[in-house]
Formats: sequence, C-alpha cells, structure tokens
Amino acid sequence: MRNTIRLANDNNETTIEFEIRSSAPTITNISNTLPNPGEEITVYGTGLIEVTKVVFPGDIEVTDGITYDEEDGEFFAVTVPAGVSESGGSIYIESANGGAYSPAYFNFKEGVILNFDGMGAIGEFGNTITQDQLESSPIGEGNVSQGTYVPHRPAGIDSFEAGKNRASEVFTTGAESWRTQLTPFIPATTPLDQVAFQFDVYVPDAWEGSGFLKILLINNFNGGEWTGGVYNYVPWIVDGEVEAFQTTGWTTVTVPFTDFYLFEDEADYTFEDVLAYREAATYKNFGIFFENSDIKLSDVLRGSSDVEFPSSETSVSVYTDNWRVVSLEVPVVSDFPE
Repeated sequence: MRNTIRLANDNNETTIEFEIRSSAPTITNISNTLPNPGEEITVYGTGLIEVTKVVFPGDIEVTDGITYDEEDGEFFAVTVPAGVSESGGSIYIESANGGAYSPAYFNFKEGVILNFDGMGAIGEFGNTITQDQLESSPIGEGNVSQGTYVPHRPAGIDSFEAGKNRASEVFTTGAESWRTQLTPFIPATTPLDQVAFQFDVYVPDAWEGSGFLKILLINNFNGGEWTGGVYNYVPWIVDGEVEAFQTTGWTTVTVPFTDFYLFEDEADYTFEDVLAYREAATYKNFGIFFENSDIKLSDVLRGSSDVEFPSSETSVSVYTDNWRVVSLEVPVVSDFPE
C-alpha cells in the first residue's frame, strides 16, 4: 500500500499509516459573485475533490447539498444561504485536499458603483441610454435578474449595423468618488493586479462573430480604441477561435485593472494610479459602449496575428448589471498551527 511505511528488524515490526494528499485546492472563479440567497453558484478551480464545507462571508457555513466534479476536481456547486455578509469577502472551502479561499470579492456590495436600482446613478447626456430605457422584467434562469438592469441594445433598436462604434453607450454621472467609496475597503496602495472591475452579464441567445463591450474608465474616447483606459470584452473569441457565448442566467465577469490597456505593461501600478487617472479626467464618467466594428485578433490577444473578424449586422441582446470594483486578494491557508 502506498499510504503505509513498514519498519522491521530481526525482532520487531511496525507499520505506520499516513495520509496522501494531492496538491492543495485553489479557487480561480465563481460563476456569480453577487447572487440572491437560494440560488446555486458554481465555483471553479483545481483540486476541488470531496468538498465537505463551504463558509460564506459572515461565517455562514454550508455542509449539505454540495456537489462536485468527482473525476477532475475542477468545480463544485452549492446553494447560497441567507445571511451572507453584505460587506463581502472570501469563500472558504474544506475538501479532501485541504482548505482554500476564493478572492475577496463575494457579495462585496460596498464596491457597487452602479446597479440601476439606487446604488450609483446613470448619466444622461448626448446619445446615452436613459433611465426610461432601462428594463426590469425578470429574466434569466438559475441566477435571475435583480431589479433594474441595462439592455445594451435598447427596445426599439432592431439591430446594430456593421462597422459602427458607439452603437450604444451608458455611463455613470461622473460625480461619484471612487476614492471616498472604495479606499476604506481597498487601500490606494493595493497592487493593481489585486483589484478588478466586475459586472454581471446575461446573454440569452448565442453571441458570436460580431460586437463587443468597451469598458471605459473615463468618458474620453470616441470608439474603436484598443489602447488607453479601456478594456474590450469579446467573450465569443476563445483561444483565438470563434466560440458562441451564451448564458442561461446572470454570470459574473471579472476584469483585473491590469487588463485595461493603459495598465497592461506590467509596471508596478497600484490602485492609486486608477484613482488618479480618473480624478485628472475632464469627464469622469465610467461607462460601457456596445461596439460593432471589425476586430483584429492581434488586438484581442495583445500579440501578433494576421487574423481579422469583419463585423456584420447584429441583433444580439446583451444585458449587464451590478457594476462594481472588487479586491482579488486571496487569504493564505496554512495546514500548520500558528
């Protein structure tokens, strides 16, 4: 047996049994980090074998109804209990391979900058989506909509034409102070690779071949940019290939601020650099464009490629909600007593 050591001499013999563990588990992603109580979430990672306990922020423990990937340990599913702390934090799990924490972004409502239901406010100017174009009919299965949300192709617009940037746009008012709201929880000195923008997205029908969301740190862009204080979210390009993107319910997207093109050069940025960039802007509105222009794969991969994806007319429906800034810090797990 591989989990025993047999010691023997001419007069005595003893067998010592010990436990063999695989490498410690890790949590890399959570399907929805701001769900309603009673909804199921899927937690992804490695070594997630025989998960026996999940502890949510606020020390709310769940030990029943946990299902997991028995073959590869790449995920487990659990129903979110009531009473999870609205200050948010990490999920902690116990498994056959030991314990693990998620990043500290679960249920972090303190970081919400816009939820279209009173936390933050939209700015109405120019051709932006207005309050009366927001929607609130319940949509999504499993993880369902939470009140009001934004349709990036508002009612009355049947489709977006090919080759068009800024096909729709929605912004905050620009009056919000990220420093005041966020630095009590995420210090300005935090390394920037430990801070991210999160939002929840719902795409009921297959999205592929054309269109993307441009996430803007400030309102100082004309559309079409692949540089500066923006990040272009193109979920239907995976490993350089077209792969239809569709969700059955609302799912969370996490974009580290070091993925924004202004901060992708691996310099020693901190959250202060994002705060200062926004504070120095003439137009401080944070927002999202829906763009429908041609895409170069080199821009997506941030590397060399001659492949291009020409745009085409699209009627895809993309909804977002719960825009928020979160911490990616992961508490350290130790198997040894202090």
